[in-house]
Amino acid sequence: MTKPEPDRTLAYSAVHDEQKPISTPAAPVAPKPVSKPAVTPAAKKEEKPVTASSTAARPVDGEMNWTAVVAFFLSAIGLLSPVGIWLGYRTRRIIDASKGQLGREFATAAIIIGWLWVAFVVLGLLAYLWILI
Repeated sequence: MTKPEPDRTLAYSAVHDEQKPISTPAAPVAPKPVSKPAVTPAAKKEEKPVTASSTAARPVDGEMNWTAVVAFFLSAIGLLSPVGIWLGYRTRRIIDASKGQLGREFATAAIIIGWLWVAFVVLGLLAYLWILI
C-alpha cells in the first residue's frame, strides 16, 4: 500500500511544475552585416587626411618653458608652495611675452595649487588656534 504524497511547499514558485508553460529557447539571431557606403574615387579626392597640424589648437613650434613645470612641482609639494606661486606668476608673464613658448597651463596650475595649499595651511592654523582658545 502506497502512502499519498504530502503537499509540499514550493520555495521559489507558486506554480507546480505541471502547470508551468514550457518555453522553448529562441534560436540565436545572427547580427545583420553592416554595409559601408560605396566610396567613389571622386569622394576620395575631396577628403583631406587628418593630420596633427589640422587638429591642433595652436602650432607646437614653440619650445617648452621648463620653469613652469618646476613651478608646478614646487606648488604641489606644499611646503614650497609660496615659491611655486611666485615662480608660476613669473613664468606665466615670461610665456605671455614670448608669444611662442609652451607651458602656460603648468604655470597657471602652479598658481592655483599653490594658493590652495596656502588656504589649507591658513584654515588649519585657524582651526588649531580655535582649539587652543
